[in-house]
Amino acid sequence: APGTLAAALASQTTLPPLTAMDRGIYVDGVGPTAGEEVGLLYQVLPRAPRLGYFRPFANEDDRKLATIRQLFQLTDHPVEAMRGATVTEARALLQAGKEDELLDMVISKYVDYADDKDFVLVSRGHLGDPGDAFWTAKIASALSLPVVYVVHRSYTASASTSELSEIAARVKEALDAQGARFAGLVCTARDAAMERDVRAMCDTLGVF
Repeated sequence: APGTLAAALASQTTLPPLTAMDRGIYVDGVGPTAGEEVGLLYQVLPRAPRLGYFRPFANEDDRKLATIRQLFQLTDHPVEAMRGATVTEARALLQAGKEDELLDMVISKYVDYADDKDFVLVSRGHLGDPGDAFWTAKIASALSLPVVYVVHRSYTASASTSELSEIAARVKEALDAQGARFAGLVCTARDAAMERDVRAMCDTLGVF
Protein backbone atom coordinates (compact mmCIF):
# COMPACT_ATOMS: atom_id res chain seq x y z
CA ALA A 1 0.00 0.00 0.00
CA PRO A 2 1.26 3.52 -0.69
CA GLY A 3 2.75 5.41 2.23
CA THR A 4 0.92 8.09 4.18
CA LEU A 5 2.69 10.88 2.30
CA ALA A 6 1.83 9.45 -1.10
CA ALA A 7 -1.79 8.85 -0.16
CA ALA A 8 -2.21 12.34 1.28
CA LEU A 9 -0.73 14.15 -1.71
CA ALA A 10 -2.46 11.95 -4.27
CA SER A 11 -5.84 12.73 -2.67
CA GLN A 12 -5.34 16.45 -3.33
CA THR A 13 -5.82 16.14 -7.08
CA THR A 14 -8.00 14.51 -9.70
CA LEU A 15 -5.35 14.48 -12.43
CA PRO A 16 -5.59 11.49 -14.79
CA PRO A 17 -3.17 8.59 -14.26
CA LEU A 18 0.00 8.36 -16.31
CA THR A 19 0.00 6.43 -19.56
CA ALA A 20 2.30 3.47 -20.10
CA MET A 21 4.71 5.72 -22.02
CA ASP A 22 5.03 8.12 -19.07
CA ARG A 23 5.85 5.67 -16.32
CA GLY A 24 9.55 6.20 -15.91
CA ILE A 25 12.46 8.55 -16.45
CA TYR A 26 16.23 8.33 -16.18
CA VAL A 27 18.07 11.22 -14.51
CA ASP A 28 21.78 11.84 -15.00
CA GLY A 29 23.95 14.94 -14.87
CA VAL A 30 27.05 16.92 -14.00
CA GLY A 31 27.20 17.53 -10.26
CA PRO A 32 24.52 16.63 -7.69
CA THR A 33 21.09 15.68 -9.02
CA ALA A 34 19.24 14.88 -5.78
CA GLY A 35 17.35 18.18 -5.63
CA GLU A 36 16.02 17.81 -9.15
CA GLU A 37 15.10 14.18 -8.52
CA VAL A 38 13.11 15.08 -5.39
CA GLY A 39 11.37 17.85 -7.33
CA LEU A 40 10.44 15.50 -10.16
CA LEU A 41 9.08 12.92 -7.75
CA TYR A 42 6.92 15.50 -5.98
CA GLN A 43 5.63 16.73 -9.34
CA VAL A 44 4.60 13.28 -10.52
CA LEU A 45 3.28 12.00 -7.18
CA PRO A 46 -0.32 13.30 -7.59
CA ARG A 47 -0.63 11.23 -10.77
CA ALA A 48 1.40 8.25 -9.59
CA PRO A 49 0.86 7.39 -5.90
CA ARG A 50 2.81 4.14 -6.28
CA LEU A 51 6.17 5.80 -6.77
CA GLY A 52 9.41 3.97 -7.30
CA TYR A 53 13.08 4.92 -7.14
CA PHE A 54 15.86 2.78 -8.59
CA ARG A 55 19.62 3.11 -8.92
CA PRO A 56 21.48 0.89 -11.41
CA PHE A 57 24.64 0.94 -9.28
CA ALA A 58 24.64 1.88 -5.61
CA ASN A 59 26.62 0.77 -2.59
CA GLU A 60 24.91 -0.68 0.44
CA ASP A 61 25.39 2.58 2.35
CA ASP A 62 24.17 4.82 -0.51
CA ARG A 63 22.91 8.01 1.20
CA LYS A 64 20.77 9.31 -1.65
CA LEU A 65 18.91 6.04 -2.01
CA ALA A 66 18.32 5.85 1.74
CA THR A 67 17.18 9.49 1.95
CA ILE A 68 14.68 9.33 -0.91
CA ARG A 69 13.42 5.94 0.28
CA GLN A 70 12.67 7.51 3.68
CA LEU A 71 11.35 10.84 2.36
CA PHE A 72 8.78 9.25 0.05
CA GLN A 73 8.17 6.21 2.29
CA LEU A 74 9.21 3.75 -0.42
CA THR A 75 9.36 0.83 1.97
CA ASP A 76 7.14 -1.69 0.16
CA HIS A 77 10.28 -3.39 -1.22
CA PRO A 78 13.59 -4.11 0.50
CA VAL A 79 16.32 -1.62 -0.28
CA GLU A 80 18.23 -4.32 -2.17
CA ALA A 81 15.42 -4.40 -4.74
CA MET A 82 15.94 -0.69 -5.43
CA ARG A 83 19.42 -1.12 -6.94
CA GLY A 84 20.69 -3.18 -9.81
CA ALA A 85 24.06 -4.01 -8.32
CA THR A 86 26.52 -2.62 -5.84
CA VAL A 87 29.44 -0.72 -7.35
CA THR A 88 31.74 -3.47 -6.10
CA GLU A 89 29.67 -6.18 -7.81
CA ALA A 90 29.48 -4.17 -11.03
CA ARG A 91 33.23 -3.57 -11.22
CA ALA A 92 33.98 -7.21 -10.47
CA LEU A 93 31.74 -8.33 -13.35
CA LEU A 94 33.32 -5.80 -15.70
CA GLN A 95 36.83 -6.92 -14.75
CA ALA A 96 35.75 -10.48 -15.53
CA GLY A 97 34.55 -9.40 -18.98
CA LYS A 98 30.89 -9.91 -18.09
CA GLU A 99 29.37 -6.60 -19.21
CA ASP A 100 26.30 -8.30 -20.73
CA GLU A 101 25.70 -10.24 -17.52
CA LEU A 102 25.86 -7.00 -15.53
CA LEU A 103 23.40 -5.27 -17.86
CA ASP A 104 21.04 -8.25 -17.66
CA MET A 105 21.19 -8.13 -13.86
CA VAL A 106 20.29 -4.44 -13.76
CA ILE A 107 17.45 -4.85 -16.26
CA SER A 108 16.02 -7.89 -14.47
CA LYS A 109 16.00 -6.18 -11.09
CA TYR A 110 14.44 -3.04 -12.53
CA VAL A 111 11.67 -4.98 -14.28
CA ASP A 112 10.85 -6.89 -11.08
CA TYR A 113 10.86 -3.72 -9.00
CA ALA A 114 8.84 -1.60 -11.45
CA ASP A 115 6.14 -4.22 -11.96
CA ASP A 116 3.75 -2.77 -9.36
CA LYS A 117 4.74 0.89 -9.73
CA ASP A 118 2.92 3.78 -11.42
CA PHE A 119 6.19 5.62 -12.02
CA VAL A 120 9.87 4.89 -11.41
CA LEU A 121 12.66 7.44 -11.42
CA VAL A 122 15.98 5.81 -12.27
CA SER A 123 18.86 7.76 -10.76
CA ARG A 124 22.18 7.73 -12.54
CA GLY A 125 24.73 5.10 -11.82
CA HIS A 126 28.29 5.89 -12.88
CA LEU A 127 31.11 3.42 -13.20
CA GLY A 128 33.38 5.70 -15.23
CA ASP A 129 34.43 9.31 -15.07
CA PRO A 130 31.93 12.02 -14.02
CA GLY A 131 29.97 13.13 -17.05
CA ASP A 132 30.51 9.81 -18.86
CA ALA A 133 27.13 8.95 -20.37
CA PHE A 134 28.07 5.43 -21.51
CA TRP A 135 26.13 3.48 -18.89
CA THR A 136 23.29 5.97 -18.86
CA ALA A 137 22.86 5.43 -22.59
CA LYS A 138 23.03 1.63 -22.37
CA ILE A 139 20.64 1.30 -19.43
CA ALA A 140 18.17 3.98 -20.52
CA SER A 141 17.99 2.37 -23.96
CA ALA A 142 17.51 -1.13 -22.51
CA LEU A 143 14.74 0.13 -20.22
CA SER A 144 13.17 2.37 -22.91
CA LEU A 145 13.35 5.38 -20.60
CA PRO A 146 13.82 9.02 -21.68
CA VAL A 147 16.82 10.78 -20.15
CA VAL A 148 16.78 14.12 -18.36
CA TYR A 149 20.27 15.54 -17.91
CA VAL A 150 20.96 17.93 -15.03
CA VAL A 151 23.82 20.44 -15.04
CA HIS A 152 24.15 21.61 -11.44
CA ARG A 153 24.18 25.33 -10.67
CA SER A 154 27.66 25.02 -9.16
CA TYR A 155 28.86 24.24 -12.69
CA THR A 156 26.72 26.74 -14.60
CA ALA A 157 27.95 29.51 -12.28
CA SER A 158 31.21 29.55 -14.24
CA ALA A 159 30.43 27.61 -17.42
CA SER A 160 29.92 29.28 -20.77
CA THR A 161 27.03 28.45 -23.08
CA SER A 162 29.50 26.78 -25.45
CA GLU A 163 30.64 24.47 -22.63
CA LEU A 164 27.02 23.57 -21.84
CA SER A 165 26.43 22.98 -25.53
CA GLU A 166 29.41 20.61 -25.67
CA ILE A 167 28.07 18.65 -22.69
CA ALA A 168 24.57 18.40 -24.14
CA ALA A 169 25.88 17.42 -27.57
CA ARG A 170 28.15 14.74 -26.09
CA VAL A 171 25.30 13.27 -24.04
CA LYS A 172 22.91 13.33 -26.99
CA GLU A 173 25.50 11.61 -29.20
CA ALA A 174 25.97 8.84 -26.61
CA LEU A 175 22.22 8.37 -26.23
CA ASP A 176 21.58 8.40 -29.99
CA ALA A 177 24.27 5.74 -30.46
CA GLN A 178 22.37 3.41 -28.14
CA GLY A 179 18.89 4.34 -29.37
CA ALA A 180 18.00 6.16 -26.15
CA ARG A 181 15.97 9.39 -26.05
CA PHE A 182 17.30 12.69 -24.70
CA ALA A 183 14.19 14.24 -23.16
CA GLY A 184 15.58 17.44 -21.69
CA LEU A 185 18.36 19.47 -20.12
CA VAL A 186 17.99 21.02 -16.67
CA CYS A 187 20.31 23.88 -15.76
CA THR A 188 20.30 27.23 -13.98
CA ALA A 189 21.00 30.21 -16.23
CA ARG A 190 23.00 33.04 -14.68
CA ASP A 191 21.11 35.74 -16.55
CA ALA A 192 18.57 36.38 -19.31
CA ALA A 193 21.21 36.32 -22.04
CA MET A 194 22.46 32.91 -20.97
CA GLU A 195 18.88 31.64 -20.75
CA ARG A 196 18.25 32.70 -24.35
CA ASP A 197 21.47 31.02 -25.49
CA VAL A 198 20.64 27.79 -23.66
CA ARG A 199 17.14 27.72 -25.14
CA ALA A 200 18.58 28.23 -28.62
CA MET A 201 21.12 25.47 -28.00
CA CYS A 202 18.36 23.08 -26.87
CA ASP A 203 16.30 23.92 -29.96
CA THR A 204 19.30 23.11 -32.14
CA LEU A 205 19.80 19.76 -30.41
CA GLY A 206 16.08 18.97 -30.43
CA VAL A 207 15.70 18.79 -26.65
CA PHE A 208 13.96 21.05 -24.15
